[in-house]
Amino acid sequence: MSLARIHDPLGNVIIRNIGDAGGPRSDWVADELNSLITWAKNSPRRIGFNFSTVGNVGTGLDTLHTFTLPAASLATNGDELECKFGGFAAVSANTKRLVFSVDGTQILNTSLLPFSTFGWWTSLRIARVTATTINAEINHAYGQVLVSAAPALLGAAAGGILVRHFDGQAVANLTSNGIVILVQGETDPAGTGASNDINQNYSSFFLTQQ
Repeated sequence: MSLARIHDPLGNVIIRNIGDAGGPRSDWVADELNSLITWAKNSPRRIGFNFSTVGNVGTGLDTLHTFTLPAASLATNGDELECKFGGFAAVSANTKRLVFSVDGTQILNTSLLPFSTFGWWTSLRIARVTATTINAEINHAYGQVLVSAAPALLGAAAGGILVRHFDGQAVANLTSNGIVILVQGETDPAGTGASNDINQNYSSFFLTQQ
């Protein structure tokens, strides 16, 4: 719905003497406030962000960004959380992995991918189905995505797009529990194990409630 005035102009109540205005009608004020509240509840609002740069440390899976969604944020069936993540890869021959988890369940494990130089961008949407189940959809783009063969300078695996969908994924009771949204990264464990091979510098979280 769009935000619009219900009563325009917002009338005054005449009291005692002609011309003595007693303020807007209370029922009209209530109508305007109810309209504003309804509009605000059904509009996405940002509830968290993190723009710090965090990279992997040596070999092994490391935490990049993490966010705890407060209990009862997804209080009603149909409430939705949209998560936006982004980062970049170092210029190296090492393969790189990203793992995205919701409440301890992996939503996407990219596997070790041979990309460098370019960045990555991920959109994760979480919708409440019941108090203990969600639908989750994740779209992950990395490197340079091309419609034809990659330039020789970048090799054959310059980038790609990954999409996953989870239907009816079990979670802790959303009404009484916060859930953790976690992004992890690692570099090729068989390679040089360089730190900051895979980095994250963008997280933003938007909540839409009924």
